Parts: sequence; C-alpha cells; structure tokens
Amino acid sequence: MYLAHQCLTLGRSKIFPIVESLGLGAGLQTAASLSTLHLVTPLRNAATSTLMEHLRTQKSLIQEKFNSTRGLKDCAGEGSEVCEKAIVGCISLLLTVFKCIDPLPVTIYLRFLGVLTDEFIRLLCDAVLNLEDIITMECSILLRYIDSVIKATC
Repeated sequence: MYLAHQCLTLGRSKIFPIVESLGLGAGLQTAASLSTLHLVTPLRNAATSTLMEHLRTQKSLIQEKFNSTRGLKDCAGEGSEVCEKAIVGCISLLLTVFKCIDPLPVTIYLRFLGVLTDEFIRLLCDAVLNLEDIITMECSILLRYIDSVIKATC
C-alpha cells in the first residue's frame, strides 16, 4: 500500500523536477509518469491480498483460541482456568496484531482492528448468550472476563 502511494506521488514530486532540471524532453516525463502509474495496481492488489490473508489467519487463530473455552461452559468450576487462558490468549493475540499492523495507514489500521475486535466480541457474546441457567458465581466471573476484555481493547 505504501509503495503504491509512493508510485502515485513519485512522478509529480520527485521525477518531474529532476527531468525539468536536466532539460530532458517531455517524452521522458510521460514515460516516467506512465511507468510509475503501471506499478500502482499490481502493488495495491498484492498488498490487499496479503493483508486479507493475514486478517483471515488472525481471525481463525482467535476462533481457535476461544473455542478452547468450550463456549464458556463451567467457567466457575473446573473450566475456569481454561476459560481464563483462552480469553487472555485472545486478548494478547489482538494486542500483538495491533502492534504489528501499526505502520499501516490509519484508515486501514482501524478497519483491521475493528474486524478482529468485532470477531472476538461476537464470539464472547455468542458464548454468553448460549449459556443456560447461569449461577451467581459464573455471572461474576463472566463479568470479570468481559471487563478485562473492555480494558484491554480500549
């Protein structure tokens, strides 16, 4: 994405002044402009496909980690350690991904962040909604999990 952006601005800001200062003809100016423009589409396509593949991979990793909670069943009993490890694992995975994609442009970074966070929150909400007959102890533990997720992602 960065390279595609640089190709768009290269002709106007860097190549044209060099061509003009050398007194070379307009043919070189046009050729330089066209060659940089021809690179934009392949670079954007390559960056987009790589980023989308990375997004799919991260979503599947979040789903795998969260699925180890067995839908938050028995989060107050024997499964509490498993649930906590899975949720902390998902949060740490999200934070690691957010640090890795930080160099991306803000709009792309925020969309990527939104998709991954939405996936995790959707999994968490679906698991809570699928629980039946939640006891007080489970409820307090679930609230603690949700609170830790909110603090970590905000």
